[in-house]
Formats: sequence, C-alpha cells, structure tokens
Amino acid sequence: MSPHSPIEIIQSHGCSIAVRRFEVSKARELFFSCQPAETAEGPGEQAGSIYQAIRAFLESEGGSYESVVTETAFLRDLGDIEQIRSARARVLADNEGSPHRPARTEIVQPPLNVGADLEVLIHAVLPKASPIQIESFEAVTNCSCSECARSHGISVSAGEETRLHAGGLYGNGETAYEQTRAMFEVAEKLLHQVGMEFSDVMRTWIYFPEMERDYAGFNRARREFFESRGVDPIPASTGIGAGLVPEEHDL
Repeated sequence: MSPHSPIEIIQSHGCSIAVRRFEVSKARELFFSCQPAETAEGPGEQAGSIYQAIRAFLESEGGSYESVVTETAFLRDLGDIEQIRSARARVLADNEGSPHRPARTEIVQPPLNVGADLEVLIHAVLPKASPIQIESFEAVTNCSCSECARSHGISVSAGEETRLHAGGLYGNGETAYEQTRAMFEVAEKLLHQVGMEFSDVMRTWIYFPEMERDYAGFNRARREFFESRGVDPIPASTGIGAGLVPEEHDL
C-alpha cells in the first residue's frame, strides 16, 4: 500500500466524512473531517450526529474513540458551545470513566457548509501489531478560568518515537505581548513533562479574534521567547483569525 491514500468521501449516520489514511511503521493514521447530517437541526442535534458518525467510522476502521489524538471543533456561533459539548458528552458517555482525552481545540470559525453549525476535524492513530502507549499530561497555568482548567497534552509513543499533541493553551496577561509569553511558557512546561523542548516542536497554530490589533505584540513576544531559548530555526507556524471560547484571552 502507498504511504498515503487519496481523500475518500464516505457517509456515516447521515454525516459526510472526508478521510485520508497514512501508513507508518507502527500504525495507520487517519485524518478526517466530519460534517453534520443534513437532516439534523440545530447545533445540539448536529453535534450528536457528528460524534455518532465519528465513533461508527472509527469502529469500522478497527479503532474506537480512544484512537483519537487530536480533535478540533469549528463553530459557527460561540453561543452554541454548551449545546455542542452536551451532545458530545451524551454520545461519548461510556468513555466518561476512561482516562483518554484527546488534545481538543474549539474555535469560532464557521464551516464552509452554510447549513452546518459546526464541523469536526479528527486525527486518529490505530496501532498495527505492537501496542501504542498514550498518556495525558495536565497543562500548568496560573489562570483560573474554566477553559485553562481543561488544558492538557497527549503523548503518543511507539517504540523509540514519541509525539506530543496539545490544544486550547492560553496565557495570562493584560496585552497580547504578555499573553503570548505566558502561553508559550505554558506550552514549554507541558513539553518538559514529556522530556521535550521547543526545539522538538514541528508546528504551532495560533488563533486570534483581533488579528490586526494583536499580531504585532504576539510576533515580538514569540521572537523574543525563541531567541531566549536558543531555538533556531523556530517551528513552522500558522496565525489565523478565529473566535475563542474563553473571553479572558486574546489568543
């Protein structure tokens, strides 16, 4: 089989899933997006259809929800967040006792499908013959908001290779500059728990509700942070406009 397959469109629980499979030495990796069923009305019902489809698809591939390492939800309206989270929790209720928590990011960036209130992007890892070790690490932050309390990373180890995924990391501060420094420090502490440094990081994704206002302060803080750590070249990075779930943070 080739290292990766072409993108395939499949249907599951009325939802449309666009998936690409990658074959690596220890596992098969799935990258897919899931759009809600056209018959589902409202954000709660759409979220329910999506997470049912995700579970069914993973099971058809020989995996389960515990195969998920990253999960990104793109929302049309921040006001829908609690309905979406409640629907997700209902569908995944039998995972409540499981220690498995994928790295999750929730942002306000409307799906291209005008009828969709959300779309979910998934990266899943399905081991081949040998087992894969997955471990969760809590992010260390001095912020007391409820979203920072959720922040964590997930490590995936197979043989001598270990990867760390994280999402929803924020930093305290009055300005974008201060919040950026704090955000990278939170990420650095998370890396240290896994025995890594920022020189091991391949890519960062940064989301801004106010790109024009905050990008200059962010860029200065990021440059100073990496210079102070002697990281050169710095990780590949994408900065993109999107709404955040916590109002306390600017990026």
